[in-house]
Amino acid sequence: MPTKRTQLISADQFSLACYGIRLQLTSPLTLPVYKGDRFHRAFGRALEQISPRFGSDFFDPKPPADWPDPGQTPPKPFLLLPPMTAQTDFREGDILELGITLFGQATQHLMTVFAALEKLGAADGIDKGTGRFQIQRVTQINPSGVLELYSGDQSPDISRPTTAADIFLAAPAAAASIELHLLTPLRLKERDRIVRRSPSLAVILERLLGRINTLAAMYCGGLMLPPEEKCALITLARTASIETDNTQWRDWHRPAKSGRTVNFGGITGDIRYANVPAVLLPWLSLGQWTGAGGKTSFGLGRYSMEKET
Repeated sequence: MPTKRTQLISADQFSLACYGIRLQLTSPLTLPVYKGDRFHRAFGRALEQISPRFGSDFFDPKPPADWPDPGQTPPKPFLLLPPMTAQTDFREGDILELGITLFGQATQHLMTVFAALEKLGAADGIDKGTGRFQIQRVTQINPSGVLELYSGDQSPDISRPTTAADIFLAAPAAAASIELHLLTPLRLKERDRIVRRSPSLAVILERLLGRINTLAAMYCGGLMLPPEEKCALITLARTASIETDNTQWRDWHRPAKSGRTVNFGGITGDIRYANVPAVLLPWLSLGQWTGAGGKTSFGLGRYSMEKET
């Protein structure tokens, strides 16, 4: 699935497809408050069962030969948005809303995702034999709205990927200030250290542009931004200031294969930035679809952006 990363691509070559999937439980289920880890594991298990090749492509992507940093783990071609509810105990008949975004070449594989989830729901369930389910509905979310692809017993319709150009076109042209609502914990590093309080807009943008570039390089045919343009945008972001800060650090723990507990905490809440250069708004708009920071395939780093004029 990886592509060459040496050439530049245009905004209409960066593609993604964002889906909402409604599941109806056919057996009870208990989940933690943050559900991304549990769904991430279940999805990986299901993909591996229906196709080891797709399991590897989605969960262990191999970088191309010209990958510049052998120590950097390539991004996965998907992003999960787990059910956003604090409820932990679910009964038969309850509804769970799951989101998944596919990037680049992976947008061709909606049916693979559908088949994996359908098998998971009928056999293993979400958590080792509990939480079996049926797929009730599949929608595609675009900048222009929501398109229903599947409901009931019909075959899923073919979707058309969204491009960065579509998202740039829908982005605000200017804003006096913007507010980022952190939908899931945001996990960032600055100078190799975890950021535990509200980050500057420059720190967010640096990680965001790096993620967009690696996704583009791995799955869309080349880089979106040359290094000099990326640096110029980050420099511009330093002119923005934090106007209000309503964030806190939230710890999230998950068991590792070794049996130890691994901490994947992140920042939650809302941040308002003033003096945001207009040229940054298209990229921040795109970030609502790609996520930013670490562990995005688990659903971390999702945000929505609200502008103030």
